[in-house]
Amino acid sequence: MFFTLLMMMGCGPLRQPALYALNVEKDRLDIQKIIADNPLAPGEALKKVDLGRTSSSSQHLIIVLTNELLHVHEHHDGEAVIIEGKGNLFAAEKKISLKKGDVVVLPQGLPHYFENTHSKPTIIFVTFSPPYDDLDHLIVQSPTKEFLQ
Repeated sequence: MFFTLLMMMGCGPLRQPALYALNVEKDRLDIQKIIADNPLAPGEALKKVDLGRTSSSSQHLIIVLTNELLHVHEHHDGEAVIIEGKGNLFAAEKKISLKKGDVVVLPQGLPHYFENTHSKPTIIFVTFSPPYDDLDHLIVQSPTKEFLQ
């Protein structure tokens, strides 16, 4: 009875998040196929896969095996959604633990990096505004404990 009540209230079993991008040829993107089609090379810590763009933003899938280097986007705001996995975001002198479903807004000019703590690659959906041009990625330094203090 209780289970039936939960189902009626919309509290059914959790499903994998779906990624819909209405600005690309196929509305629903197959995340697992995108990951399979873009394997990490040996020694590669992460990979950015371009998904699409509009006149005001671009959409990407970031596959993180280990961690990023501390970096800043001086001219782009970013929004990130953890699709699979978990990890720590280091930004604004804070360590923020993130898990599947969490959303983060990263304003331009904010130094940050992500550290994967999952046993598999963490998958992150990222939107940049204005559309990302691959030029606005300035490495600040390697991640260190001093960054957190």
